[in-house]
Amino acid sequence: MRILVHSSTPVSPYYEGTSLRTFHITPYLAREHELDLIQERWSWEDQVMPISPTGYTEEWLYEYYRQVINVWHQPGEQLRYGFLWKSPTLYQTLDRLLETNSYDVIYAPNEIFPLYQYDRSRSSRNKIAYPWSLVGPTDSAHLHYWRDLQTTRSLKEIGRIFIKWGLYTIYQVQVLNRMPYWIMVTERDARSMQTLSRKNRIFVVPYGVDAEWFAPRGDHARDPNCVTFVGTLGPKSPNEESVLRLLSNVWPHVISVISQAKLVIIGRNPSRRLIEECNRSKNVSLIGYTQDIRPFLWSSGTVILPICAGSGIKNKFLEAWAAGCAVVSTKIGVEGIEHVCNGENAIIVDNLKQMIEALIDLILSEENQKRLSKAGMRTINEYYRWDIVAGRITQSMCEIIETVGFVS
Repeated sequence: MRILVHSSTPVSPYYEGTSLRTFHITPYLAREHELDLIQERWSWEDQVMPISPTGYTEEWLYEYYRQVINVWHQPGEQLRYGFLWKSPTLYQTLDRLLETNSYDVIYAPNEIFPLYQYDRSRSSRNKIAYPWSLVGPTDSAHLHYWRDLQTTRSLKEIGRIFIKWGLYTIYQVQVLNRMPYWIMVTERDARSMQTLSRKNRIFVVPYGVDAEWFAPRGDHARDPNCVTFVGTLGPKSPNEESVLRLLSNVWPHVISVISQAKLVIIGRNPSRRLIEECNRSKNVSLIGYTQDIRPFLWSSGTVILPICAGSGIKNKFLEAWAAGCAVVSTKIGVEGIEHVCNGENAIIVDNLKQMIEALIDLILSEENQKRLSKAGMRTINEYYRWDIVAGRITQSMCEIIETVGFVS
């Protein structure tokens, strides 16, 4: 197949989850298919540290793509539906690519490509015979907004969420529903989106993890007393609210029973409030941003995911499994991970009391930590390696082509 990959943010180095997925499946897709890449670029890139593994630059892409085209967003672009910036340069570049190339499939796990096709289909000019597209969104925005409403107490914030939710609903009905094929990361996200898109076919393909990259090294001794949290922080981040709840309602009880227990918090953009709370807490280290989290995971006995909001698959859960850590998580933290079995490869808790008990029991039992560690790594290798994910995405593309009878 000839595949055009369209990414709304850079693929290498990458800064967020959608590009993470594209980055990791690229080598596997390139083994059997011809790939072109168009990636959108942003002025904020030099202000944000990438989350990709060290050593990967844009030059890495040329090993796998016939051509890599960068489109930089410019000031003054039009905001559509409250969350999409329409780039005239991007539209012109896509016009040129689609007019001069015969692609079998467009893989565009983002929101802007459906808007491009919608605008062009309504235009009297540039009538292009589009190839069949496999597009995002990868998560359900409806689940995001619903959980935001459940966790906010500000009337002003509630009003803002309703406005954003309404704009997204209009976008889905007007624009996204014209795209026949989507890809989502969990069955729950797919069901949420399908409510307003009953005629669209949705493929469910989870995120993956680089099992070899995260596999524990023998030169890192685990500390069974060490508990680690990893996630993006910030004043408006659900992760930070979850960590603050952990520090105030859970960790003091753990420390009262196990004085040598240690909590390590890793994540970029911590707020002043979180920094002050960590300074007041006993045996808590706030690391902040680090591009390579593996040494911290390899040195920890347990990873805690106290997540209380969000949708999709939580990548940090898969990374903790791949790094050989025992995992304690809320139910939201494991949503979308089909092969979680409570008590066998992870500990799933319903409330703060259970979280306290689970952490204490695990810290006191290195044997249980090792048992959960081995089971988690087995689950990763059976279901969540990137080669498996890439194979499922390729299968989805082949099913589209077989269904519509389209081959260039």
